[in-house]
Amino acid sequence: MHSKATPNSPFTAISYFPDAKGKTAVKASIAHLFSRPVSLACKSLLLILLLGLGISKSWAQTYTTRVYANDQRTGTGGVCLLCAVDNAGNAVDNTTGTLNGFLNTKATLRVPLGVAGSIYQEYIFTGGTTAPPPSVTSGVILKIGSPANLLNLNLLGNITLQAYNGSTPVGSSVTPNASLLNLSLLASGNQTELFFPAPQPGGSQASTYDRVRLTLAGTVSLAQSLDVYAAYYTKPASGPVACDKAIDVLTGISGDVGALGGVSNGPYAVDNDPATYATLTAAVSVAGYAQATAIFPGLSAPGDSVRLILSNPGTILNATLLQNLSVVTYNGNTQVDNVTGGNALLVLNLLTGASDIYTLSFKSSGSFDRIQVRMGGLATALTQIRVHEIQRVGPGPNSANGVLKTTCLNTPLTLRVSNPDLANLTYTWYDSNNAVIGNADSLVLKDARVATPGTYQYYVSATRKTCTTESAKTLVTVVVANPSTAADISVPTVPQYCTTDTVRITPSSSTITNHPVFRWYKDNGKTTPIINGMTEGAVKYFVDTTGKLSVTGLASGTYNYYVSVSDDSHCENTANALKQVSVTVGTAPAPPTLNQTYTVTTGLPLTLTANPATGTTVLWYSDTTQAPIGRGSTLTLPAFTTPGTYTYFAGDSLSGGCISYRLPVVITVTGPVVPSSCGLPDRQGWSTSLGCVLCSVTNADASIDADATNFATLSMPVGLLGASIYQRLAFPAAGAPTDSIRLILGVPTGVADVSLLGGVVITVYNGPNTVVSTTSLASLLTLRLLDANRFVVTVPTGAEYDRVEVKLTGVANLLNSLNIYGARIVGANPAIATPNPVVCQGLPVTLSATPGAGTTIQWFRDSIGGTSLGNQNTFTTDSLKTAGVVKYYIQVMNGTCANPERIPVSITVKPLGTAANINVADTTNACGSSAAVITPTATGVQNPVFKWYLDANKATAITNGIVNGVTYSIDAAGKLSVSGLSIGNHTYYVSVSGDTTCENAAGNLKAATIAVGAAPAPPTVNQNVAVTTGLPVTLTAAPAAGATVLWYSDTTQAPIGRGSSITLPAFTTPGTYKYFAADSLPGA
Repeated sequence: MHSKATPNSPFTAISYFPDAKGKTAVKASIAHLFSRPVSLACKSLLLILLLGLGISKSWAQTYTTRVYANDQRTGTGGVCLLCAVDNAGNAVDNTTGTLNGFLNTKATLRVPLGVAGSIYQEYIFTGGTTAPPPSVTSGVILKIGSPANLLNLNLLGNITLQAYNGSTPVGSSVTPNASLLNLSLLASGNQTELFFPAPQPGGSQASTYDRVRLTLAGTVSLAQSLDVYAAYYTKPASGPVACDKAIDVLTGISGDVGALGGVSNGPYAVDNDPATYATLTAAVSVAGYAQATAIFPGLSAPGDSVRLILSNPGTILNATLLQNLSVVTYNGNTQVDNVTGGNALLVLNLLTGASDIYTLSFKSSGSFDRIQVRMGGLATALTQIRVHEIQRVGPGPNSANGVLKTTCLNTPLTLRVSNPDLANLTYTWYDSNNAVIGNADSLVLKDARVATPGTYQYYVSATRKTCTTESAKTLVTVVVANPSTAADISVPTVPQYCTTDTVRITPSSSTITNHPVFRWYKDNGKTTPIINGMTEGAVKYFVDTTGKLSVTGLASGTYNYYVSVSDDSHCENTANALKQVSVTVGTAPAPPTLNQTYTVTTGLPLTLTANPATGTTVLWYSDTTQAPIGRGSTLTLPAFTTPGTYTYFAGDSLSGGCISYRLPVVITVTGPVVPSSCGLPDRQGWSTSLGCVLCSVTNADASIDADATNFATLSMPVGLLGASIYQRLAFPAAGAPTDSIRLILGVPTGVADVSLLGGVVITVYNGPNTVVSTTSLASLLTLRLLDANRFVVTVPTGAEYDRVEVKLTGVANLLNSLNIYGARIVGANPAIATPNPVVCQGLPVTLSATPGAGTTIQWFRDSIGGTSLGNQNTFTTDSLKTAGVVKYYIQVMNGTCANPERIPVSITVKPLGTAANINVADTTNACGSSAAVITPTATGVQNPVFKWYLDANKATAITNGIVNGVTYSIDAAGKLSVSGLSIGNHTYYVSVSGDTTCENAAGNLKAATIAVGAAPAPPTVNQNVAVTTGLPVTLTAAPAAGATVLWYSDTTQAPIGRGSSITLPAFTTPGTYKYFAADSLPGA
């Protein structure tokens, strides 16, 4: 018998077909294969050439043993020069190894082009115990492949198979009919199995045959070649086999071989060594794939899974990258599963201990005996993958009661398999080092295995008794836990209880947190447990699911209780290691003194106050049974969101915990007020200080109802020094730091003395506790009275805020009642660039203001009503045509809210000067080139300023200087001097302006004319006169005809006399003196 016929190499039939007779069996069988909805891979890569005269239905899906042919013989038929069988012995060798083992070595039959002969090789079972010949009821399988050259599948008709017993044919020869194959090429390197059915004797009485001959005939048009790796038949296995270990692998490609990659080192995919691998490569964007098909010795058991070990160096594998990968399972030729790499059924994990090698697994939907791994060529994913192992894995056994077990230190623990199948399975237990520690359906952990606290891993696998391969190993985690201690348990400080109270003790643990369980006992030795519902006379015990202990009916005295704890990873305290809790029960004190009614608006917090009895502390509650929610003389409640009536409770507690009867505090919460205008508060709340027991607030909501006639009243008893009552008014949103708050307050008795208001304090808040500012009314610089009883106070905020508090304090001889009519926000006034601008009549003026932070401005013509003229920081008026004072108004907008009053901006419009305001001679005469002087004055103009022009439209102003030979000079008083004029009339124009008058408009100036005439002849005069000091002297001159003599003391000054003579006063000092005389024509 051939050495390859080992008892551990079983084979399960790869296909099942109906009976058929003669050569029709070949056709029917092949047609059955390729007419069913079988994948292209099945047709091309698992090509099963069904040859023979009949098909037996006796291929049981049980484990069998392969018997391999162990000898061979070759020969030719006809004239077949150059026909050969290369490496003929490789078809029946017994070599070992992964890549060069007997299933991977091959003989190659070759027939050259144009040869009409044939070549054959016989695969012989020599007999004996190693290779007994098959019976005629057994078929033979040949593992074949395509060589380096392509094989035309249409020429498969040139292959025949014939069974022989020695040299005697058994049955008929079989020739496959390839016309039914839907392929034209078998790609180079592909492997498949060729099934030769059991031969029919055909009249021969032979019961066995010892060989099969494969004949390859030549053709005229194409050379022929075929690889043969091995030939074998199967018989039932005689003992356990490696059920889940692949016994062979077939590799190849499907598609256009010219564009595809292929498979290298295919046997490494089933060598049971994760360090080696086969490589599948597919060309990008080609409709085909490379594949490796692992064959297993029989069908899988129900629940078995597919497990691949894959890698791609330098790549983190994921579902997207694996889109080109698919895994197909078969039962013979019947497809069971076809799962792509992106399918949610696949589980992708890193291989334990590896950084870039992954396991890919899924549970098959049915029994299978082969696994095919395909690699396609989509451009968006990997086109190459390393396949380290293709495995079939049975399900691991289930651990009874879960896979996490806990036992206490030095306490034995038994691990069990759930529902063991001892008839068909054996079980093996392993420790974390993979050492076998048990071979039963249970494992007892004791002694050293439970002597050290910690977490330990154990594994259990199952092996079918007909197999040598075991299932996946099931992990069972065992926690060996320390017992808990008293230090692991925390109990809040237990107050002193009263005899009527329910004692409540709630244990917790910060160290025992994995589903802790608390148990109560009456003693530290754990001999008397306390269970829920237990009764001892008048005393009743209750333990809820969280471990909270409640006890009722206790008399005065001290009681000790004990509690233990355990969880999933910790054991319960041992005896005498429990946490002790002591409870003291005493007599109740008197309740506190407090105001039992309050009113508050939604959205505002509320502070409750109470005065405790001597030696006690006030405790606050939200009901009559729960633990206190606050401690101390005050309790601030968060803002209520829903209107309604709420009840809280207050009780006095003695040191140690005994608590009085709880007094109810009823709080009426009103709904939010929707303000009728902007800047108003929408919520209110009030409270009192300690000791202000009889203080009260009436009509609390009247201070936020936007009705100026309604008011809330703060009241407190006369002489209640040091106490206070307050109301807080809250606005819908926070305001800006530049805002002010205006309050309207009132005193029922009238504001006869402002000093009485010193007991009123205004406090601005941001939130319930942040004080922004505090102001006493006594410190306000201004307080505006509205009438005898009402007054307005305005306080700056100075920072962001959202509420204001009005507090009435108990100060001797001051107020004991205060009315609050309301409050509103006032946005900051803008900074006006020019508060009182001045403009000339007929001109516009540009007004400018910078709004305060958080505000905007609008411009109006009227103090109330009207239409906004603009909302920018600057505004330009129309031309102001009427002299006098004109007012515009600024409206401050705080968001969408307008301040109550608009701010006026007064514009002084000055009138324009007119010609009537100017007094000047209509005509001024001048002689020749001598200077003419025009002196204007003004009527009705304060501090007049004159300007001179050459024209009435003010196009050309006259300034000091020479223009066209004429010299102009204007002094500070506006007097105009002109010299160098030509003879004739010259008209000039003058305007006037002053403190309250603007300059004349063009065309409305005062005209003044200079008439220049020719100079007359000088007078006839005695030019030398002598006189003695002390005597007057008379000078005489004869004027020219029509002229008048003018006398001068020099050549530049004005005349000192007029007429034909002038008498000079007596000279006192001898000397020579000069005087001058000139003729002057009338008007010149």
